[in-house]
Parts: sequence; structure tokens; C-alpha cells
Amino acid sequence: MLFLLLIPLTVLAWYSRRWAVLVLLAALSSYVVRVVIFGLPTTWLELGIYLVIIVSLVKGDWRVWLKLNQKKLLPWLIPLVLWLASGVLAVLVSADVCLALGIWKGFIIDPLLFCWLVATTLLN
Repeated sequence: MLFLLLIPLTVLAWYSRRWAVLVLLAALSSYVVRVVIFGLPTTWLELGIYLVIIVSLVKGDWRVWLKLNQKKLLPWLIPLVLWLASGVLAVLVSADVCLALGIWKGFIIDPLLFCWLVATTLLN
């Protein structure tokens, strides 16, 4: 039943990514709604983020990043790479790799993707 709510979000993302991001911001509490897809646990919010990003990439909205000045991105790139490297290192040294990958996806990758989505929406 919850998957049916992703269909209007996908259509909304196709017509207005800004409104889709606002819906995701309003639905931040949906992070507690757990679903399992092909044996992989995920949340409704993560699926919404992935769908809006896929729709944005299909429509060609990624080109906004090509317009940015690289000097503006460099101060953000070094901490980002260090953060990702520390997350990968934590996964590699973990005793339970499956749990560590879930935490890495939930606490590092998904917030990064959501920040990228919000940033590209604000730049347009």
C-alpha cells in the first residue's frame, strides 16, 4: 500500500522537482516506515529520495553541476572525501559487515544524496 504513495511522488518529481523535494522534506518522519524489497531493508523516505534522484537524472537536471565554478566546490570536496573514506574504513573493520553497510547507507549515503538533491534544486 505504501508503494502506491511513491507513484504520485514520482509524477510530481517529473513535473516539479522543487515540489517533490518539499514533499520529501515534509515527509522526513517517514524514515521510520520500514519496507523490504528483494530481501533488502529500506525505508519509504529512502525510496522517495532514490526515485526523485532517478527522475532528475533522466530529465537531465544533473547539468546544473557543470555550471558551478570548481573553486567553489574544492573546500567542500576535501571534507566530503574524508567523510566517505572514514565511512568505508568503518565498514571494512566492522565485525558485522551487513549491519555496518546498513548504517553506512542510512547515515552517510542517504543524507549525502538528499543534500545533493536539495542543493541542485536550490541552484535551479
